[in-house]
Amino acid sequence: DDADNEGAPSKKTLGEEEEGLLSLASAQRMNTDARRSVFCIVMGSADCDDAFEKLVRGGLLRPKAERDAVRVIVHCCGEEKAFNPFYAFLAMRVCEFQQRSKFTLMLTFWDAFKQLDTFPVRKVANLAKLLAHLIGSKDRCLTIGVLKRIEFSPSDMQENIIVFLSIFMAALFESCD
Repeated sequence: DDADNEGAPSKKTLGEEEEGLLSLASAQRMNTDARRSVFCIVMGSADCDDAFEKLVRGGLLRPKAERDAVRVIVHCCGEEKAFNPFYAFLAMRVCEFQQRSKFTLMLTFWDAFKQLDTFPVRKVANLAKLLAHLIGSKDRCLTIGVLKRIEFSPSDMQENIIVFLSIFMAALFESCD
């Protein structure tokens, strides 16, 4: 009787959704099982709490395993069409749960800083807003010291670094209200 199953997703729909997420994970170069798992959890979750609980239950936030989770969260944030604070809240939850994630997060941003000139402006803006959120929140996952890896030389700063710093500063000041 179809009336009994009304509103419940069919198994075929869930399987198709999972298959679609795995296909998207491959397109996003999630090249390990751990990264594909994190990607599917993050992208398939209803909200931040749901994603966090699934990551914990899946053992993806254990020491050393959390590295992939942090990198995938930052990657997904950068790929969005517009900044989504979901990723900032999820990153803060991960850092709260697994303190070493703060170091991984810092390293992830340092790696991104080396490549800023190759990123589209949208990704630069999303990462700037993510970092501002992580520094400006009351939990302070990261400190302003993460910026020490950016070369501050006005004569030869790349355009994307200027864009990053401008958006970062504006977002950081907005968070101080």
